[in-house]
Amino acid sequence: LDPAQLEIGAHTLRATATYPDGAVVTAERVFFAGTKQVPTWNNDVHVVYDSICARCHDGHGGAHLLDTSDKWRAEIDSIVDALDGGVMPPGRALPADERRTIRLWRATGMQE
Repeated sequence: LDPAQLEIGAHTLRATATYPDGAVVTAERVFFAGTKQVPTWNNDVHVVYDSICARCHDGHGGAHLLDTSDKWRAEIDSIVDALDGGVMPPGRALPADERRTIRLWRATGMQE
């Protein structure tokens, strides 16, 4: 595994060991290549929410409320799919660096 050959961002390393007694153990670890950034809700993701997402998701914009980190955690896979698919925000794509921040937040355990 050569980290220099990996894309910048989160990656998952999976290892499986089979023991002589037939037991199989699999371990998984998320690691990052080319970045030391570990985004948090308060410092990074909430800033994106306030500047862009709140237009629709603040309870007044017509879309369902997504104003807390707990609500984002509950829907993070759908949020990332909608962002990457160009569904959100409506009318324009979220800039790549902001999409990357949200994906990294998810990959690093969605810290507050």
